[in-house]
Amino acid sequence: MNHETRITQLERELDEVKQQLKLLLKAEGKWMSLSEAEKKFDVSQWVLRRCIKDGTLVRLKDWKKNGNRYLVNQNSIKKIQ
Repeated sequence: MNHETRITQLERELDEVKQQLKLLLKAEGKWMSLSEAEKKFDVSQWVLRRCIKDGTLVRLKDWKKNGNRYLVNQNSIKKIQ
């Protein structure tokens, strides 16, 4: 990978982190993993993922887990129930 490609990739990642921070600062309530939300609200992870995909549910990437896990806001989940 050349330097220009890597810089472009890092700029995209930085933009995504900025967007995630804006969402985090705007949202009220606790953020939780999909498995936590599934247990607490008795909603399947499939439904939660579908709502994330169609934009009904706001999600953040959990950067502590290398961005491999989504976090959802409990207040957002209450709205889809």
